[in-house]
Amino acid sequence: MRCALPFRRRAIFAVKEYAATFIKVIKKRHIHIHFGVDVKVVDGDLKKVFYEEISKNGDLEIKSMSFDFIHAVPSMSATEVIKQSHLRDAPNPYVYVEVDKNSLQHMRFPNVFAPGDCTNAPRQ
Repeated sequence: MRCALPFRRRAIFAVKEYAATFIKVIKKRHIHIHFGVDVKVVDGDLKKVFYEEISKNGDLEIKSMSFDFIHAVPSMSATEVIKQSHLRDAPNPYVYVEVDKNSLQHMRFPNVFAPGDCTNAPRQ
């Protein structure tokens, strides 16, 4: 079975215990992991994924990979509502809500709290 796991980031999980367990499964089942790619199209009928990858010489290339099973996670960023609001963390490339990592209280609007994946809080 051709099993593909394309990841934009360069690690499976930030939590090392989860990553270690997952790596064991990947090795046991001969799963192909592909780090540092940006999935653009998954063609289920052809069982092919198309992705962008930066080559060793710095060029952006479009590549493809065949699969029988694929697990692709889309790039994460804030919703358009947050991106267009004053709540955003403008310097952050994903434009998440700007919060204090310990309290999840907004850094500039003390009456706003933002729990969950919309924040710029560390993921660990």
